Amino acid sequence: EDDIRRRLLIAKSEISHINNYDYIIFNYDNQIEKSVATVRCIIAAAKCRVNESVLTQIKNELILT
Repeated sequence: EDDIRRRLLIAKSEISHINNYDYIIFNYDNQIEKSVATVRCIIAAAKCRVNESVLTQIKNELILT
């Protein structure tokens, strides 16, 4: 019971900061594989994210060709 109470307090604190995060992962009991798959998807998406450096490089390549 103390463990559950502690986990709920942590969750409440984390939820209060939800606007600071880009992603949320729910780690349900007995579904760790699903959570791992979700994290892998987030990592794959992050590798494809466009940033200012990438945009500048693309623009420069287009101008030079």
